[in-house]
Amino acid sequence: MKISAKLLLTVASLALVAAPSAPAAGNNQEVSVGGLVFMPQDGLFDTGLGGVINYRYWFSPDWGVTATFGATHVGVKDNRTQIAPGTSGSFDMLPLGADLTCNIVDLAPFRLNANLGLRYAFVSSSATCLDAVNQTKTLDMTLDDVFLAQIGLDADFALAKHCAIFAAANFQQDLSKNRLQTPDGPLRPTDVSGFNLELGLRYNF
Repeated sequence: MKISAKLLLTVASLALVAAPSAPAAGNNQEVSVGGLVFMPQDGLFDTGLGGVINYRYWFSPDWGVTATFGATHVGVKDNRTQIAPGTSGSFDMLPLGADLTCNIVDLAPFRLNANLGLRYAFVSSSATCLDAVNQTKTLDMTLDDVFLAQIGLDADFALAKHCAIFAAANFQQDLSKNRLQTPDGPLRPTDVSGFNLELGLRYNF
């Protein structure tokens, strides 16, 4: 699996957009760790669970860049109307990317931020289905890595000087044109667009 050149260009572009701003005074870096719930739009997938780690640098009180890494485990539904008989197993997605972040509300101890960015998600599969003709034959299902655009909001509430609880909601749009496949050939187009809800702790320094 190769990291998309588009992802590298995106990270560089976000840094250039924010670079002209002057650094904020003190506490302009943040690390966040949280859990997430993924609600996919594609009927093939069940609701997924995972986690996310973010590093954010504020170039000014209003603008920053966020680097993000996550992991999501998504099961597949046993529903022949969605794909094939006897589907089972799961997919694991590891998204890596960056956001341009804008602070839109700062009323201590509460803050609200808007985020817009891109992700490249590495996908591994343990999903299988039964052959449509010979239903005693099990086929492995695979899905290519995906390129995602993401937009959302995150809010935090300070619990102490350097620690806050945060919650986030965002929507990810699948920009890839992937097809779910087996060794016998492609099955159907697959879309990993959906909503993510996150909750966790944030440390600023």
